[in-house]
Amino acid sequence: MSDIYRKLRGTLRFLLGNLHDWKAENAIEYDELLEIDQHALFQLESVVKNIKESYESYQFFKILSKFLYRQLSLLKFLNNPHSSSHRSPKKLPRNMNFRLDRGRLYTS
Repeated sequence: MSDIYRKLRGTLRFLLGNLHDWKAENAIEYDELLEIDQHALFQLESVVKNIKESYESYQFFKILSKFLYRQLSLLKFLNNPHSSSHRSPKKLPRNMNFRLDRGRLYTS
């Protein structure tokens, strides 16, 4: 259980770290997002259906995606911080962050 907890905390820190410069006025409409970010948001909706079950069974790792982690890592370092391709992937962890609020109770 401690390994799962450690991975969860690390992932949440990573997601929050990628949101440090996000501002609501810089938000991008869904139609303007990169295609890969639109696809990721679409997939997130199917994950949201499973979140309640995962929390109830303490299987937080089912909620988090290695693909998301890898994508954000690459885009963070490859793009100009002021470009839409740098801001576009921030919408997914922001939405995911709201879904994971209940999980924060277990990591404090």
